[in-house]
Amino acid sequence: MNNPIKMWLSANHISYRQLATAMGQSPASISLKVNGQVGWNRNDLKFLKQRYGLSADFVLGFKTGDTTTGELPAIRKEACA
Repeated sequence: MNNPIKMWLSANHISYRQLATAMGQSPASISLKVNGQVGWNRNDLKFLKQRYGLSADFVLGFKTGDTTTGELPAIRKEACA
């Protein structure tokens, strides 16, 4: 699995359904986006940055994590509140 957003969701125990609910979208829509069949739109990227601290580069697969350690970004504490 070399899809950064898919790996991040798995590492943070976030299901497509949970992300879909948080984003006000259907699980099917999120599945298509995570699997690269449909692109993320600007509002999606803005939400993911504001809620979880994920950069557009990370979500789009241009950056896979910390370039020095290779670690996935941690979920922001305020996103869990």
